[in-house]
Parts: sequence; structure tokens; C-alpha cells
Amino acid sequence: MEKNIMEETIDSVIRSIHNEFATTVVDHRLTFIELAKISELDSNSIRDMFNSLDDLYTVLFEEVMFKKIIRDCSTIEDLINHFFDFVSTNKSFCLNLYYQTLQTLRYETVIELMNDLLLRYLNGCTAIVRVNLITMYIGVLQEWFQEELTSECEGIRKRVLDYHRKTFE
Repeated sequence: MEKNIMEETIDSVIRSIHNEFATTVVDHRLTFIELAKISELDSNSIRDMFNSLDDLYTVLFEEVMFKKIIRDCSTIEDLINHFFDFVSTNKSFCLNLYYQTLQTLRYETVIELMNDLLLRYLNGCTAIVRVNLITMYIGVLQEWFQEELTSECEGIRKRVLDYHRKTFE
């Protein structure tokens, strides 16, 4: 089935912003006008597709990052490893996305996403265990991103995996 013009335009915007974030450090929160220049589209067209910048960044996260991370995962450890592999090979993109969403980061959304993932990969995991894991994941990842991913990825990965494994001993 062929994509319609709206889907193609959204794909074009996502590709353009992904490429920009992957190659350029953005030191300020972008505007629709700046995103229009990056994607070579009219800012009103982008506004018509996305109600807000947060909506655009959510789609960018889901389409570029999330789909790649969950691909071929059968366990939560696969998911953790894919996440760290993606971040370590896409540092500029991940840091830019983090900083673009930092001011409006909705922890409820992050918690819901992590909870859904834990439910998907950890059958029978109690709510209290999920809350403890999510709290640890958020804390470690937030610390790592705030130091601009300068800590050794393997050390952070090991810390998360060790905590995860100890939780289920």
C-alpha cells in the first residue's frame, strides 16, 4: 500500500531532524521555524502535522529510537543491551533529543513506557518490583545523560544489568 502525502511528509521531517541531530550539536530548544529550515518545509505544514514540538519529538523517539531498540528483543536484558548499544552508537542524536525534551519531559510518559516494557518482558513481575526497577533505570539514565554520556557506556550498562539481576535473585 502506498503512503499518502501526509505520511511521506512526516517521514521526511523525521528523517531530516534525525540527520540534523545525528550530526550537529543543538545548544538551544528548536522552534518550528528552525525545524522547517532543517526539513526544508514550511513551518505551517509542520504545525499542521504536529500539534506541538513535544508531539514531533515523541514521533521521532518512537520511529527512530524505540523501534530499533525493541527489534529482536526476547528478554529484558536484550532490551537493556539494545538500548545501550543504540545510545553508544548514536550519542549526538540521543543527547540532542534529550536536551530538546528536557524542559517538557513528562515522567508519567517515561514511567508508562518502562512499565509497559517490563510487563512485556517480565511475566509475573509485581508492581513494587517494577516501580523499584523503573526508579533505578530513570535515576541511572538521567545521571548519565546529564553528564552528556561521558561515563563509559559499559560501566553504566553493567550497573543497570547487575541491579536488574540482583532484583530477581
